[in-house]
Amino acid sequence: MRMKKIIAMLLSAVLLSFALVSCDEFDPDYWKDKYGVQDTTVYNVYYDFYVITEDGTDEPAKVTVNDSINQLLKKYNTQVKIHYLTATEYQTALKADVEAGPTDLSNTEFRNYLYGGRIVLINDKSMLDEYNFKDLAPYLESKKFGDLAPDYKSPLLDAAYVNGALYGVPNNRVFGSYDYIQINREIAERKLGVSAQTTLLSITSMDDEHALELKAKIAEYNANNDPGEADLVESDVITLVTDKPYEYKQTEEAKKVEGTARQQYIVNVARYPVANADEAYASAYGVLPSANKTEAGKNEQGEDIQVVLVDYTDRAMEIIYALNKDKNIRNTLQYGVKGANYTVVDGIVVKSTEEDRVYNMNIEYTGNVFIASYSDVWTADAAKYGLEQNKHSVLGE
Repeated sequence: MRMKKIIAMLLSAVLLSFALVSCDEFDPDYWKDKYGVQDTTVYNVYYDFYVITEDGTDEPAKVTVNDSINQLLKKYNTQVKIHYLTATEYQTALKADVEAGPTDLSNTEFRNYLYGGRIVLINDKSMLDEYNFKDLAPYLESKKFGDLAPDYKSPLLDAAYVNGALYGVPNNRVFGSYDYIQINREIAERKLGVSAQTTLLSITSMDDEHALELKAKIAEYNANNDPGEADLVESDVITLVTDKPYEYKQTEEAKKVEGTARQQYIVNVARYPVANADEAYASAYGVLPSANKTEAGKNEQGEDIQVVLVDYTDRAMEIIYALNKDKNIRNTLQYGVKGANYTVVDGIVVKSTEEDRVYNMNIEYTGNVFIASYSDVWTADAAKYGLEQNKHSVLGE
């Protein structure tokens, strides 16, 4: 009896093995899908990475920077082929490359890398209509990348959502501008008798009731002028100044009437900086993913589609995240390699002017400006005022 049980068990095992083999005849990983086993292999992935460079950047400098960035990206098991394009050639060259397919790196050190797709600098919202950018909203909602949003301290990231989808992560930067009502306090108070506290500080447009009151005082003053005395010109008393930065108000209101301690100007905000989709996508990074495996399937309507089985957008997000969080990676894309493309003098980046070492990039296109090292363009004051400007910005259409 015991022998019969053993034989029966052996026979069952053999039959089961045949069944498994028949199911897996053409797919050695069949059992992984059937029984929910996930492939945890960490693959090497490379991306085509598109950026805009300024005129004068030397070709050897581009190679140096690309190599240096790839050294920094090794911890992500990801590498990039950086395509440096000028602003004038950017859109045409990008479109041609996308149509041509991925860069062939099969005969390079990346021959064993999978192709992840393209990381693309979006410098115009119209690009959203031309390319099929990945929705990055789920990644920003994840624990891994979720701490990026609070860094903005402005509505810029919110403005990038289009019908709930996020097609690019805006480079955290100073954006927008102010319109101000500038009033000559010395004239308004001393010649026209208009109170700063009750009237002048309340003017926020050229047509509100307090502005009209001031204009009426100007007209009255001119009507009662003594013969030969020059009339007051309205724009010398009150004027609208447009497209100014945050610090304009501070600079103008600090001016004194010559020879006195009296304030010369009052500057009131007429319009705050606006964060909208156009502003958000004037400088953002999006992802054009490339599926390394697909299979035929059907959608909910029963139509034939190709189902993506492998998507490495998470890797691209690690790079975009680093440009907004990792000072070293962000600085390398902006300034190049220390000692080769720039030096640091008293904490300030000084770019090289030597042949083959010149590397010029627009700081608004290379990541989070607020973590970039200071230079002759990006200063401590620019950062301080820029943060204040962003904090006062409003979300718009």
